[in-house]
Parts: sequence; C-alpha cells; structure tokens
Amino acid sequence: MDMEQSGGGGAIAARRPQPSPAAAGGGEDRLGALPDDVIVLILLRLDTAAAVRTSVLSSRWRRVWALLPELRFHLAPDGHRIREILDAPEALSLVCISVTTKAAGPEAAAAWLPSAARRLSGDLVYHNMTAPARMKKRGDVLLPCFEKATSIELNMGFLRLALPSLGVFARLAELSLMRVRFRGQCELGDAVSSPRCPCLQKLNVYLSRGLHNLSIHSVSIFNEGHGFGANLFRVLRICTGLRKLSLVLRSSSSLECLSDCPCDEPTSWKTEELLLNHLEDIRILNLKGADHEVAFLKQLFKWATVLKKMTIAFDYQVSKSKAEEFRQALAGSSRPETFVGFYMYQDADKRVLVLIKPEDQGTGL
Repeated sequence: MDMEQSGGGGAIAARRPQPSPAAAGGGEDRLGALPDDVIVLILLRLDTAAAVRTSVLSSRWRRVWALLPELRFHLAPDGHRIREILDAPEALSLVCISVTTKAAGPEAAAAWLPSAARRLSGDLVYHNMTAPARMKKRGDVLLPCFEKATSIELNMGFLRLALPSLGVFARLAELSLMRVRFRGQCELGDAVSSPRCPCLQKLNVYLSRGLHNLSIHSVSIFNEGHGFGANLFRVLRICTGLRKLSLVLRSSSSLECLSDCPCDEPTSWKTEELLLNHLEDIRILNLKGADHEVAFLKQLFKWATVLKKMTIAFDYQVSKSKAEEFRQALAGSSRPETFVGFYMYQDADKRVLVLIKPEDQGTGL
C-alpha cells in the first residue's frame, strides 16, 4: 500500500513543472506563472536595457523579452550593446526603435543603425543630446536604407549625416531631420524624391547645416499650410488703402485648405496689376528665403509706388549665406528712395535681431 502510494505520487511529481529558484527557496514564483503576453506588457513599461536584465529571473523571461515589439534605450551608453540586442537570433520584427544618447560620437550610432534597418518595420526615433560647445568634434554617420520603416525621426546633435546613394525607402511616410550637418555626394532631394521614397508624405528639416540644394520631385509629399502669394494678393486687392503692412509668417501645417481656398486659384498675382499708392511701410517676419517669396516681393515693390521702408527679418533657421542670396535676388527691384533692411536672429530664442549690412551699398539694396 505504501509502495503504491509512493509510486503514484512519484508519477504525479514527475509530471509537475519543476519549481523556480524562488519557489525552491521557500517563496512562491507568481511571475513565472504569468502567460507570455502578460509578461510582454510588463516589459514594455521598462527601458529595454532594464527589460533585458529581467532575463536573470528565469529562462522564460530570457526568452520573452525578445518578443517585445518595441525597443527603447534611454541615454544608452554603448552603441555596440544596442547592436547585440537588435541582433538577438530569437528577436522578431520591431514596430518601434527609440534611442536617446548624450553627446554620442558617430561610431555609437553607426554601430546599431544597420541592425535597426534590418529589424524595423515601423518607427525609428534617434535623439542625440549634446552641448553646442561639442559640435565641432562630431563626425560622420552613414544612414542605411530602411526599406520597411514607416517613420524616421533623427535629432543628430550636429553629427554629419551621409545619405545612402542606393536603396528604396519603400514604406517611409514621414521623415524628420533636426540638428543635422549633411555630408556626402547624395543630396537630400535625390534621397527623398519619388523613385526612392514612393510613399513619403511629410518631410521636416530643422536647424540643419550643409543643405546647399533641395530639389524634390515627388508625387506623394503633401503641401501643408496655405499658399503665400495667392492669399496675400487676395487681401491686398481688398485693402488697397493700406499705409502700413505687417506680416508675421507662421507654419500653418495644422490648417487644411477648404474647397474654395485661394491656394487653388491660378497664380494671377504674378501678372495682374495692383496699385497700392498709400503703402509706405512694410514689415515681414520669419521669411524663409524661398523662391516664391522672392517673386512676390518683386511684385510688391511694383505695386507699392510710394513705399519708403521695408523691413525683412528672416526665420531663425535661415543661414547667413541663404539670407545674402535672397538679398542679391531682390537687388534692383526697389526704388532708390526705398530703404530695405534685412535682419537675422542671433539665436533660436528670437530675442535679438541683427542688421545684415551689404558690403557695397550700406544698409539698402
């Protein structure tokens, strides 16, 4: 009787799962009993480095962290460690990779970006926080082709970025580049045009350097905001008795054009006559230096027959060379009696304006 009971108990014991180290030590392993999907939800609340460290809890956790659909590294110290995690053989495709570093060099990003390009099927976010005093020490980073990424946001901390000369970003819909110094023979316009970014709808470039030319041929990118010339021409045609005009240009990407918006009207402002024979003073803030702005200001000089003063303050992202190029494009457009002053902000806080003084003509055109 005792033997039968012992034998039966032994068979039952053999079928039971072995207790985890926590249970063997007298504690109850409640975490080990959780299903995989619940463990994944717990790990998603952790930084990826912390999630990886949970693998010491049990062999199940060591397997489950690799099932995470998102990997987030906050102030990651080692790009090679990020690459090791991304290259884990059991790891699945990722919908999000987010990496934040502080004053990281180019080798840190270069270590993991190729692995990220292979794994990612969603959003990439990379922020390299660095002090302005360290800008000159930054090097080059080659951006690999992310064939399956849908969104890429790069704040490079003024690392030099070389764009890939080959490959198609087949699913990329949004690209945001901030504090980038462009480097390499491949221009940004080539990389983001339709042949290589067929789905790109939104492109943002902020506080960047080295972008000497931007010509984009795309059938997918949206034009956000309202047209500059058509809308302003419509207002001026109604208010021909203006004596002073002040324009503050703001990004209006959140404002959608209605069905009867002037943006859809023909560009008649380029050819129509308009007499503004009372307008004496014009002030324009946050000019971007675009070609369509040059074209409209040339028309404005023709319309404003008694204009005495025009003050132009460029957007803080406009470089001094770009501002000078804009000034040269307007040369000869104003009347001799009109003073035209060009100003730039000293910093992004927009607190101090500095007059751009042409070398040959004092402060006018």
